[in-house]
Amino acid sequence: MKSRLLLASLCAISSTASVLGMDVVTAPKKAPRKRESYLMFEVGKTLRIREYGSRNMEFLVPPRDFVGKKITEAVPLSVAHKQAFELAFEKTRKENVRAKVRYAVADAQFSAAIRYLADKQRYSVKVTEVKKPQMGEEQEAAIYYVAPTKTVVL
Repeated sequence: MKSRLLLASLCAISSTASVLGMDVVTAPKKAPRKRESYLMFEVGKTLRIREYGSRNMEFLVPPRDFVGKKITEAVPLSVAHKQAFELAFEKTRKENVRAKVRYAVADAQFSAAIRYLADKQRYSVKVTEVKKPQMGEEQEAAIYYVAPTKTVVL
């Protein structure tokens, strides 16, 4: 009985506050979360692009020009960047680690997160644009390996 009386009193106070124009404090609204922009590729064991997708990011070349090609040949990469990609693909498959490769195309810089999907015998590659370059104008190829217990930078 007391709990019903207390609940009725709270409802009356709440409705009275709104009728009298009293300010009711509510939690501030969170700013809408910005959706990440990226390109996704599914790549076979021979490094040929099988599938692709994107979210809020444009492809540098039309998909018809890169489907079926090796991912290292789909866009113009330096020799160092091609070697970095090939090494990252090999390491992810053999050592079951994830790898990130930073590379440049034209005047833009990108990061490719690579993981091997053993059950499908394919690779998943997620490409994002690096907004603030962390390397000099002549960007060196960098590979970041992420294992369950450690991160190794080559």
